[in-house]
Amino acid sequence: MFYTSRFYTSRIRSNGISVVEVLIALGVVAVIISFVATSFGTITNKAELHATVEDVNFSIQSARNTARELETDVIMHLKTGQHEEHDSISFSLPGRNAELGPSELLPEFQLPADIHLVADETTIHFDNRGLLETPVRFLLVSNTDENVNERLLIQ
Repeated sequence: MFYTSRFYTSRIRSNGISVVEVLIALGVVAVIISFVATSFGTITNKAELHATVEDVNFSIQSARNTARELETDVIMHLKTGQHEEHDSISFSLPGRNAELGPSELLPEFQLPADIHLVADETTIHFDNRGLLETPVRFLLVSNTDENVNERLLIQ
């Protein structure tokens, strides 16, 4: 015997995706992309700062080697840019004559536009042995994210 109930419920089968499901999926994707974009920006800033630190360390080592090789004092000038100018590091050889200028031995190094140099002292004096009297500290900071920074100590 075949029995039917008046409380019979039918199941409706859907053949597609509803608009609500699409909106939820788009919302989840947007949240994930926002986290990835923020992380990618921080990683890029850190990589640029790391490369700048390596360049500054190379400049410092070059100044020391030049002082030792030429047996003369080398002065490293830290210039913080004003307005549109980039921060830079340049050198001078106060004990040398004009026949061989510092730009030929130690070229000026300009920091990238997104990196700012913060220092208490604007000149660092290496003696003829490539040594300093007192250690010098300065800071390299990313202009786009101040949490991305690197302290340098020259001894």
